[in-house]
Amino acid sequence: MLIISLPAFSQRKTGIISPDGRIKFTFALTDSLPQYSVAFKKHTIIRPSALSLSFEKDGDFGKGIKITKVIFRKGTDDYSLVAGKAKKVRDQYNESIIPLQETSGHKRLVNLVVRVFNDGIAFRYEIPRQGSWSSYALTAENTTF
Repeated sequence: MLIISLPAFSQRKTGIISPDGRIKFTFALTDSLPQYSVAFKKHTIIRPSALSLSFEKDGDFGKGIKITKVIFRKGTDDYSLVAGKAKKVRDQYNESIIPLQETSGHKRLVNLVVRVFNDGIAFRYEIPRQGSWSSYALTAENTTF
């Protein structure tokens, strides 16, 4: 009998592209802070840029984190415009929910929710309810580009 011990695989990079394939959002964990970058038609338009959050009591969130199970989905927003060239808009996107969890300390969890459209990107932070972190005061959002 042969037993092989392999180190646990830890995902360090993920990405998502627009429905038409022209825009790519990439997220990566580095030794310092997590970073994102954006490319359009394979040309970098936002170089690797750091992301982190600062909280009043619990300190910074960004170093010493891991990516847990990433969720991908597609969606469409339909809405009407009051003014403009088109009265009705159909906006398709690809979405990725990137769960980021501290590997030590409070083991806080923050989701980075990314939407990539055919004409741009958007992302936001979500802080899900969690037993070890019942309240917080966000003092700084340290997203750069």
